[in-house]
Amino acid sequence: MDFSEPLSHNRPGSCRWSPVHGEFVVSVISHQVIVQDAASLEVRHIFSCDDNVAEVEWSGDATYLLCILQNQKSVQIWSILDPDWRCKINEPVTGIVAALWTPDSRHVITFADFQVCLCKG
Repeated sequence: MDFSEPLSHNRPGSCRWSPVHGEFVVSVISHQVIVQDAASLEVRHIFSCDDNVAEVEWSGDATYLLCILQNQKSVQIWSILDPDWRCKINEPVTGIVAALWTPDSRHVITFADFQVCLCKG
């Protein structure tokens, strides 16, 4: 049995398989989000976030990546289909403490210390 080299990543939870057919695997090193082909481990995309990434989540249809930024308490979203597209969601008063995708993969729910917000894309 042959094994690949281990994937580098920050911490547990910073390396995830894409939900549709497991076609991609994403890993996080500091502020860089690396998307690789799951079969060959060929690098498909490298996204550079504004700060260190605390957590990364695939959208349900595996077309977007949501990154919760550690110190800025904000979220950055990247498109797998259009690598030039990106989105940033800020909560300047209390900061974002968590975020998740809605089932349609086109909206994000963010959580702050005192509120919940549905962000439409």
